[in-house]
Amino acid sequence: MSFLSDGKTWLAGQLDDAASQTVSYQAGATTTANVTAVKRKSQSPLMSVDGLMLSVVDAEWILPRTIGAVVLPLAGHRIIDADGTRWEIVPDENMQAAADWGDGTRWLVRTKRVKSG
Repeated sequence: MSFLSDGKTWLAGQLDDAASQTVSYQAGATTTANVTAVKRKSQSPLMSVDGLMLSVVDAEWILPRTIGAVVLPLAGHRIIDADGTRWEIVPDENMQAAADWGDGTRWLVRTKRVKSG
């Protein structure tokens, strides 16, 4: 391992320790897994090439690559946070629901807040 790689691993652990929470991940009506995730505010709303707003992103989540039986987070899957708030995964400007967080062990997903139910 290199100095930078070691530092990146250390920083990821610090982020988990300081900002993570246990959430429920729902993939469909019955598939639920409890995972540790980090919520962060969205950088900006998603815009199309012609400048029209495609979607409002309320929050982004950093999730582990392994979410029970789920291999890849998909649009429409939901995250229920510790407060019971429901967040639905929405695709990005490239129509991808999940992006690599950069370390190969986590996903970054964009979500919108949805009503309970």
